[in-house]
Order: sequence, then structure tokens, then C-alpha cells
Amino acid sequence: MIVKMHKLFCAVQTDRREAMLDALGAAGVLHIEPVDPQVAVADEALHRDLAVVDRAIRALADLPAETGDTPELTPLEAARRIDALATRQAEHEHLLHVLANREQEVGHWGHVALDDLRALDEQGIMVDLFEVPAGSESAIPAECVSVIARPGKGKVIVAVVDRSGGHTELPEDANELERPQWDIPGLRAEAQTIRAAMREDAASLQRLTPLRPALIAERERLQQQELFVCAERSGAVDGGLFAVQGWIPADQVEQPVAALSAANIPAGITTRPPTDEEHPPTLVRYPGWARPIKGLFDILGTVAGYREADVSAAFMLALPLFAAMLIGDAGYGLMLTLLALGLRGKIVAAMGTPTANLAAILGIATMAWGVITNSFFGFEVFFGPGNAPIAVDMQEENRDFLARLSLWIAGVHLTVAWLWRAVVLWPSQRFLAPFGWALSVWGMLGVIFSLLLGDAFGWGTIWPYLLVVGLVLALLFESDSANPLKRLGVGFANMPFELLAKFSDEISYIRLMAVGLASAVLAQTFNTMAGVGPEGTGFTALSPFILVLGHALNFALCLIALFAHGVRLNMLEFSNNLGMEWKGRAYAPFCATRHRSNPS
Repeated sequence: MIVKMHKLFCAVQTDRREAMLDALGAAGVLHIEPVDPQVAVADEALHRDLAVVDRAIRALADLPAETGDTPELTPLEAARRIDALATRQAEHEHLLHVLANREQEVGHWGHVALDDLRALDEQGIMVDLFEVPAGSESAIPAECVSVIARPGKGKVIVAVVDRSGGHTELPEDANELERPQWDIPGLRAEAQTIRAAMREDAASLQRLTPLRPALIAERERLQQQELFVCAERSGAVDGGLFAVQGWIPADQVEQPVAALSAANIPAGITTRPPTDEEHPPTLVRYPGWARPIKGLFDILGTVAGYREADVSAAFMLALPLFAAMLIGDAGYGLMLTLLALGLRGKIVAAMGTPTANLAAILGIATMAWGVITNSFFGFEVFFGPGNAPIAVDMQEENRDFLARLSLWIAGVHLTVAWLWRAVVLWPSQRFLAPFGWALSVWGMLGVIFSLLLGDAFGWGTIWPYLLVVGLVLALLFESDSANPLKRLGVGFANMPFELLAKFSDEISYIRLMAVGLASAVLAQTFNTMAGVGPEGTGFTALSPFILVLGHALNFALCLIALFAHGVRLNMLEFSNNLGMEWKGRAYAPFCATRHRSNPS
């Protein structure tokens, strides 16, 4: 559920403000709302220090810990030194890349050294460079003609020296060349110098690795200090009082009072419910069984608005079903489950426990669906060939059944959304409008059955009655105005768009059939290509490679489909019909305590 919030105001004497923030931070329940957001920003110097420490920790992340004495540096001194070394390493990497490109540009010159040419110039021996047809260099009447490079395409580059003072006769298609800007010997010597410097810097970084724990502690200290400074700047000073405001769960309003009392800090505290114009942050307390769905919201970065619905339970029921139908194979479900369990530690560290649990649940649901469809990596192994309780193949009757199943799921899913809206509007008579749209979902479903599957749609069926009754209710009760003309105007204005949206939303669920069928056909096709499917030619030496690569590709496509389609049906189709806008902001309680800067 979405937790009800209260607005809290707290004031103390100005000289007690740090002690007050310490107590509030220790309580850890107040989401501070800045009085002036433009002032409530971190100290620039503090922010720079935190950025330097964070970069230093990342620079040491992949280096093995050095054993030996810990360098006698403060954390900030070490961070700045590490950051400088890491920055220089990156610059050197860039320079090596530039030198490699330059070497490629002058590669056709061979190992001509520009210093040699300059030395000849100083002796009064002018060397001219020409590109001439291969074989014609012997006919050039000059004191010295030497081939110095062969760029190919029937051409050679020659160095010509003629001190006679006459005009050297050259072939008609000779092309005089400018001297290259760089030479390979010089570029390689510069690269060697850079690599030596990089080795020295790498050794210096390695010697600083024992400071990693101190840097991590320093980052935590700076983060806490930054939060504390922001909290202090979020308040307001008036005369001899300092006050802060913020949001607190309604069932925890006593905690700040108790924290301030325990710290012996006299304070004035008042709370009140939010007004209609205010938008408190959102705190969701998930049912235990639905908590894994928090992983999805964390990945997407979506937060419901404070006055919107908590859809965690609905998503937790629908997403595993959608994932199972889209992936559709017990073997792929087993792979997903094993990945979720085998990489659980890394998933938890990177994305949290709910995400790890959600991945495992989606894998188990897919395995269950794969058993029902009798598919394990595209092989029919659970019930024997042709005996699947639900067959996923290209036969028309099986395709029609899957399409019908997908559309029935659409009807149930979208009806839940509209009935939910109706419950929220109760006891206002406007609840009849979403109730009418819930009925029209089923009427529109009859239209889709008729168009896609050839079902009957007429007054001898229930579909048109559901559609008409639903549209009448939506038309009459979209507005609660006492003016009947206004009611009809609002209803008629909304109806065309809603009807088109209903049709589009419901037909969108056919993707459950289409993507699941595509996955099944691909799995069977790879088996056939490997020679082990029903129409295969027999196992060959290439069969293992085809099976591994083919099913790995199909599995990857299934995971993409899970986000592209399974998540979409919840986040767009269901949420739009429910009226969700996802414009909330997460509840983030102030949990920092006072820290002073270490000498640096």
C-alpha cells in the first residue's frame, strides 16, 4: 500500500540546529522538503572532494590489493594523487591511440627518418621526394635516386638528390610529395617513452591500493556530510529560530518527538495531513509475497504518485504469467532460474534482493508454462509428441486457441484496471463511468473475436449488449455535473478516443501469442538445423555448436521480449486504463548525522 504522509514542521533555537538535525538524522524518518530549493544544494568544495574520492575508488577497483605498508597519506591526499595518476593514464592511453593512427598514416613511407633528411639539409644536400611509376626510377637523370617506399598500386616513392644545378628530368606522371609530418622511428620512440611512464604510474597506483578501505570510509563520511549540509541549507532562519519542514509517514510522527526528547533538545513540532495542492513523496509498503516486483520498479526508475494506486500486487500476479507465455519454454525457464540463483550475490549487490527474487520467480513460472506446453528447448519431452495440454505450434486451431487465450487475459487484466478506478471513485456517481468502460472492454473483446477469429457478433450474442450498456454508462457519468448537457458533452468528447484506445489496448495482448509462438518455432528450427529435431537429418559434429548458439540467441531474444512486451502490458496498457501517470517521487528520509572534515 502507499503509506499516508503528514507534513512536519520543526523549529529550535538557531544554536541548536546541528543537534536537531543529528537527532532527526538518527531517527531516519523525515523526508526533508527544502524551504528554498535553490539554496538547498551541497557545498561546492565538498562536492568536488566527494567526486575525487569516488573517482579514486573506481580507479583502484580492478587492482589487486597490495601487501605491505600503508602509505602515510590522508584519504583526500591519496584520492587526489590516485585521481591524478588515473587521469594521466587515460591521457597516455589517448596519446598511444593518436600515435598508432599517425603510424598508420605514414606507414607507406617505411622507416624513413626525418632527422636524417634534416641532417642532409644542414649539409646543403637538398632531398626532394617524388611518387613515380614503379620501374621508371632508373631513368631519372640525377646524382642520386633512391627508392625509399613502395606504397603499391604500381607506384614507388623516391628520394632525388641533384647538386648539378640543372633541372632534373622526371617522368610525366611524377608527383612531388611533401615530407611527412612524422616518421615511424620517432613515433615508436615516443610510444615507448609513454609506455614506460604508464608502467611507472601503474606501479604507483598499485602501491596505493592498501588505502582502498580508508577511501571507502572517506566517501561515506563525505556523503553523510553532504547530506547534512543540504539538510541544514533546506531549513530557514528567522530571528533566533531555525526550522525545517518535511514529510513523514503518518504512523511514525512520534519518532522525531521521541528522538529530540531523548537528545534533550527543546523543539516546537507540529504535523498535519497534506493539502490537495501538495504532492508528498511516495512510500510503498509491499505485501511480503509481492515485494519482488519492487525490483522491476527499481530497474525502470518509476514511482507511483502519492494519490495513485499501489499496483504492486496486480503486477506481481500478471508479470510472471506474461513472462511465461512470452518465453514459453521450460528449458529457457530453467536457464533463467539457474542464472538468478547462480548470480544471486552479484544481482543483489547490483540491483537488490527484490530483483534477484523476481528473476527466479519469472524463471519458475516459465518452467511451469513450458511443462503445460510440453516444450523443453523445443523438444516435446513431458507428455510425448502431440500430447501437450496447450500446444504452441503453427497449426491453425492451436494458433486460434492461443490468440483467444491472450485476448481473454486482456479482458480480465483491463477489467481489473477499470473496476479499480470505479472503487476509487465510489461513492461518487462517477464510479459508473469506469464501471461502464469495464463492460465495454468485454463488448470490444467480442468485436475483436469477430474480426480476428471469425466469431459471431450480433444481437444473438452478449457482446453488443455489453458494449452498448457500457458506453451509455460512460456517456452519462463521465462528469458529475448537474447539467445534463454538460454531462453528455464531456461523455461524447471522451468516447471516440476511449473506444480507439480500448481496441488498441486489447489487441495489443495478442503479442503474448505471437511472441511466444515465434520463440517456440525458433527453438524447433534450431533443433532441426542441428539435425536433432523431428525433421532433422541426424546428429553431426556441428550439432552442439548450432544448439548452443541457437538456443542462446533465442533465450536472449526472449529476455528482450520480456521487457519489450511483458513489462509494456503492465506499464502502459494496464496502467493507462487504471489512470496511472507515474509522476511520483520516492520517499527518501534524511538519515545523515553530523561529520566534521578530516584534515587534508
